[in-house]
Amino acid sequence: MGQLTERIEVIGEVALLEANTAQLGTVVTEEKISDLPLNARNFSQLLTLTPGASPISVAQNRSGGQTTPRIGVLVFPAINGQSNRSNSFTLDGVYNNGHFTGTYVVAPNIDGLNQFKVQSHSDLAEFGGATGGVVNIASRTGTNELHGTLFEFLRNDKLDARGFFTAAKPPLRQNQFGAAVGGPILRNKTFFFASYEGYRQVNASSSLALVPTAAERTGDFSALSRRLFDPYSTRRSPDNPNLFLRDPFPGNRIPPARISPSSKAFLDTIVPQPIDTGFLNSNSRNSDPQTFPSNAYSIRVDHYVSARDSLWARYTWSEQNSVAALSLVGTKISTDIPAKNLGAGYTRTFGPNTVLTALFGFSSTTFLDAPRFTDRNLIADGFFKGFLNDPRTLTPGVSIPGYFSLSMRNRKLGPQRGFQQHADLSHNFGRHSLKIGGELVRQPWTNTQVTETLTFNTRQSADLNSLGNTGNAMASFVMGLMESTELSQADFTLESQTINFYAQDSWKATGKLTLNFGLRWDIFRSPDFSRDFASTWDFYEGKFLVGIHKPPACSQAGRAPCLPDPNSDYINRYVVFTGSSKFLADQWTLAGPRFGFAWQARPRTVIRGSFGLFYDLMAGMSQRAQNGSINNANWPGSAGRTVVGNSTLVENTADAPFGNASPFIPTPAPSSQAPYYDRASRTRTQSSGTSRSSGNSRAISHSVSLTSARTASGSRSAAITTRRSSRVPVLSGRGNSGRTRRSPPGTAALGKAAITRSRLKRSGAWRVGSRF
Repeated sequence: MGQLTERIEVIGEVALLEANTAQLGTVVTEEKISDLPLNARNFSQLLTLTPGASPISVAQNRSGGQTTPRIGVLVFPAINGQSNRSNSFTLDGVYNNGHFTGTYVVAPNIDGLNQFKVQSHSDLAEFGGATGGVVNIASRTGTNELHGTLFEFLRNDKLDARGFFTAAKPPLRQNQFGAAVGGPILRNKTFFFASYEGYRQVNASSSLALVPTAAERTGDFSALSRRLFDPYSTRRSPDNPNLFLRDPFPGNRIPPARISPSSKAFLDTIVPQPIDTGFLNSNSRNSDPQTFPSNAYSIRVDHYVSARDSLWARYTWSEQNSVAALSLVGTKISTDIPAKNLGAGYTRTFGPNTVLTALFGFSSTTFLDAPRFTDRNLIADGFFKGFLNDPRTLTPGVSIPGYFSLSMRNRKLGPQRGFQQHADLSHNFGRHSLKIGGELVRQPWTNTQVTETLTFNTRQSADLNSLGNTGNAMASFVMGLMESTELSQADFTLESQTINFYAQDSWKATGKLTLNFGLRWDIFRSPDFSRDFASTWDFYEGKFLVGIHKPPACSQAGRAPCLPDPNSDYINRYVVFTGSSKFLADQWTLAGPRFGFAWQARPRTVIRGSFGLFYDLMAGMSQRAQNGSINNANWPGSAGRTVVGNSTLVENTADAPFGNASPFIPTPAPSSQAPYYDRASRTRTQSSGTSRSSGNSRAISHSVSLTSARTASGSRSAAITTRRSSRVPVLSGRGNSGRTRRSPPGTAALGKAAITRSRLKRSGAWRVGSRF
């Protein structure tokens, strides 16, 4: 007779229809992450599996923006019609946002992922702060069994076919490799999981350009068919004072005395001699190799203190260093993107019905890119006077249309950091599931960058009465006659904070009806400058706002921030000095109610509906910081000047792009005169004299969807979606009737100027799901 044995088997089954909440979201499981093909193993491509996700990027975060290592295909989709900069990323609940452009900070090794979920709309108050999707990634934990994986993916030109239009296969070496391992440290008590992923790519570039010939470097353009004219001979026509005349250069030869020493030094030091490339209008090729090395690491430890207490900690970090070739041989740009994400959590179970969780998180990322044209410091040698003598910029960039372009912009965006404290308490009793919690996220970040560029064009060496048929951009460069000069310098540190509290209740009213109630209270403490200050336009008032007290005269201070004429009429009428380190007032009353229901009308049919008020805090904060500090270059502070000249007469040359004026002394007024709103007439006034009607607005959207799915083999699905949107006026300042009305909650005032509040979204979603 056999021995009597007893076995207890627990079988869990995933419900095909969610009947307890109205939230819209998609869980991507470990099986999907492992089995679906991913270009360079980046999980973000799976985000488009979410209903309502569209792979559309704004310019600043296209291909990963300026915080994300560029490996493989990166997808940051727009969720339900919102900007794709309005998404929020968490890793094990830890803040993981690169808030400069709305991307994630660090992407984990997909072998270390358990699952992730995209919340595209939620009736739960614990989710907020973004109008797009909330992407929460859960990492894997170790178990009592030791398990591991090894992988390598190889691409090599030896395995590739030659392109139809190429004479030979371009060299390519690409390796992606790594490992993941998890297991016990103390059985049943402490577990670990670690992973590593490396990426190496080396490939040749093939950048074509047009460079001047040996004769053209000396001013001899006799081989050029277009005639060149002497800009120093410009004079008014005696027959028509509105016309300007110029004399042609005899034989298209520029006299040696007209050749700019700075341009000549740039040519001799940086620009290569022409070669035969086999392509028309291209006599230079840069085939320097490009390298893209990257390393990513992660380690997680879980510890069960007792049956009721558990702890976990995880540290994930990565760094990518790449070198890419620019348009000319020997010119390159190096990029470094270090990133890290650290989290630690504690869970306490007080009984079968009550659970407390606490979390601390830290994230940091920096984006550095530095062009390098030469090791010779041309500015220190006395050329291009007026530009910064800075080791980051040994020479200004040069852009010559039709020939080549080398941009000199040295940037250090970061560190962009996030400090997070979060806690919540869940309690179940009867038919109710209560949850309350709160969170504080501090987001300090630093921006340091300098841009120096000279742009040349044909006009400076053309007949002003026949611009389309005369002149040459390279001839203008040889004479050092630029069309525009840009010098921009940003160096600031700021910090913003978001605080939220929430309470929610999921009430199982009947066996078939679940009601979810919630209230979320967001507090947004707007960017506060601890170093430098902000300046920006208030388009409603038509005034320029400066986030400091009124500075003294430049003749007294001798350096920025200062004013050439503190008592000028323009300063008195159109500039407001706020004296505050903030350029937007804090918003303390951002209430976000939530309501949702889920009714199981039939065993295979669930009807859902929900309403929520959401505030887009992250995207608005980062964009305002950019607008207020980089684009306007903190007038009247650090250098920020774009000069357009030499359009008719010779004003300045590349040897002294700013003439006798110091570029570090502010201009009498902001360099760009912005259009503004006239509150009395409600029209938008522009420099051209045209006007358009204006009005602030808010968006209200509704959506209805019918979804069906067949669970048998050969499953099918169908979706019908309708959306209705409308735009209705938001009362702000003075209404259409001309009477002054109270500004809406969230509107902030700075000085005498009103600043509109952070973008919000009122959204409703109804979904009918049926299983056949």
